[in-house]
Order: sequence, then structure tokens, then C-alpha cells
Amino acid sequence: MSIGLICPSRRVIRWLHFLVLCAWCGPLWSDTRMTEHVPRGVILDIAAQGETVIAVGERGHILVSNDGGDHWAVMPSPVEQTLTAVYMLDQQHAWAVGHDGIILASHDGGEHWELQYSHRQYAKQNPDEAPGFGPLMSVFFFNTEDGIAVGAYGRMLLTHDGGTHWFDAAERLNNIDEYRLNAVISAGPGRLVIAAEAGLAFISQDHGESWVQSEMSSDGSLFGAWHDAGRDRLFLFGLQGLLYRSDDQGNSWHRIDTGLTSTLYKAFSGKETDVYIVGSDGVFLKMRGPDDVPSLFRYGDRRTTTSGLMTKDGFLLTGQVGVTTLPSETRFGVLTERGTGGRE
Repeated sequence: MSIGLICPSRRVIRWLHFLVLCAWCGPLWSDTRMTEHVPRGVILDIAAQGETVIAVGERGHILVSNDGGDHWAVMPSPVEQTLTAVYMLDQQHAWAVGHDGIILASHDGGEHWELQYSHRQYAKQNPDEAPGFGPLMSVFFFNTEDGIAVGAYGRMLLTHDGGTHWFDAAERLNNIDEYRLNAVISAGPGRLVIAAEAGLAFISQDHGESWVQSEMSSDGSLFGAWHDAGRDRLFLFGLQGLLYRSDDQGNSWHRIDTGLTSTLYKAFSGKETDVYIVGSDGVFLKMRGPDDVPSLFRYGDRRTTTSGLMTKDGFLLTGQVGVTTLPSETRFGVLTERGTGGRE
């Protein structure tokens, strides 16, 4: 009998939390519209450049819209494993990552995809090394040549040739416990921020060559990060409503009391200085103003959103039933608003 099954570690609990998210997010909002002709499987992430939108999810599903999300097409995928994240550099170049360390690339706006890397592929070519077969969780490219992908077991892969070759650079983080790296974002010229489990963040000022570790006041997992470019502010967020802000490029962090026990997954920008953060239990946080005081809008059915973005007509949201739209004319009229700071 495994002792770990009787007394699971905090890391195991966080891993199970992610698996539950992937397997059972629950249907999304009853007041949103399901996009036509889109598979009703779990869609975990979405990205856009101009009118081109790409969404990815379970069983290797890749969805592409060329009109801002009004109409969608299911694109052929070279893999069947779950894709966890997608990044668009421009309207032509995109990358997606997923389970088994998969990295896919498209150079024509998501119409065609090629497999650039997988842990299994690497293991066959390097039988004496053990890369681990956990998922990659996030990907970012500075340009068409230089990119980074992060994920489970502290994996951090870099490329300097557009993904033709990827190499492991995890030792640069000094992440000796191999904490999962959940998200990587750009936070200004040459600056990268990684949100990790155990309340850790990693910050680089030199395109990922060297890193400094930051430890939050709570050891709860951080699932996402956001950079407010207009005011050069950084946000980290995650388990049980954790939300932090830094006004000095990540040198120090201030915890914002959301009063939530729900998990926060992904942030995206709105009009002017608005920032939205979506998560479990129907949570939809909106932050506005110089103090970034969050307002909570919660859907009545309390269902999970994994990612989202704002369009000219409203919002595109991802989750259990694929991609859904929330029209701007009903954007917050259908939600219940309350101030945060008190417990749920």
C-alpha cells in the first residue's frame, strides 16, 4: 500500500486539482452562446491576433476563426493528446503545447500544424536521459526564432531557431524541487515571468538567460500571470483566490484580498485599463482604477472558465463545452456583482 495514497503531499493535491479541471470543468454559462460547429470537448486556452483566433484543448483539438470568433473551423491536428496552451506571435505564427511535452507550430495562421517536440520523441533520441512525461503548460515567443515553453517537473525548454530544436534549460531556475511551472509571460523588453506552484515565481530580465526566484506570502499554487504594460504592473494569481501585484518589476509583491476560495486561472485585458481574471465557481473578476480594486461578477450556475479574451462584440471564453461567446450587450447585466475583501 502506498503511503502517498493515504497522506497525499501538497504537490499531489495540486496535481489532482489540475486533472479535475481538465477532465470535468462542467458546462459553461447558461446565458452564453455556444459557437456553431465546434466540438463540445474541453477547450483550455485561446489566443488572438487581429481577426485570427486560435483555441486548443482535449484530444488535440485545434479551432480557428478568421473573423474574430463568429465562425470556427476544426483544423487537422498531428496529435491526440490534450493541448493546454496556445500563443500567437502574429497572424501567421502560432505555437501550442500540451501533454507528453508536445509542442506544435503553425506558420499560416493555424491552418496547418507540425509537431516540433515531444518528451517521447526526445526519449527515443536520448535513451540515457529521463525527460519526464508531464504536460507543458505554457509557451511564449519573443520573435519568430526565440521561444520558451514550461511545464510539469520544472521543465523549461528554450529554442533559438523557431522551434526546430528545443533544449532543456531548467537548471537556470535553481528549482531543485522541480515545482510545476504553470505559466510564462512577457513583462516588458527582455523580461519574463513564470508562475509556479508552492507560491513561487521566477523572473528574468535577460530573455531567460538568468533567473531570480520570488516567494509569495502564501505557498498556494500560482496558475497565471499578467503584465499591465500601461502601468508596468505585474499580477500573479492562482489557488483559492490568491492575487498579488508588483509595482517594481517583481522585486516585491503586495497581496490583494479577493475574499475568494475559488481558483483563478487566466487574465486578459479589456477596454482602457480594465483587467479580467476568470476561474472556477463562475468567478469573473474585473479590476479597474489606480488601486486595482477587484469587483467580483459571478454567474448563477458557478461554472468554470479556463481562459478568455475580449473582442469587439464581447468575450470569447473557453471551458467544458468548447468556446462560448458572451455578447457585450449582456456582458455584466446577467451577472451578480459584489465587492471583494470579505470571505465567500
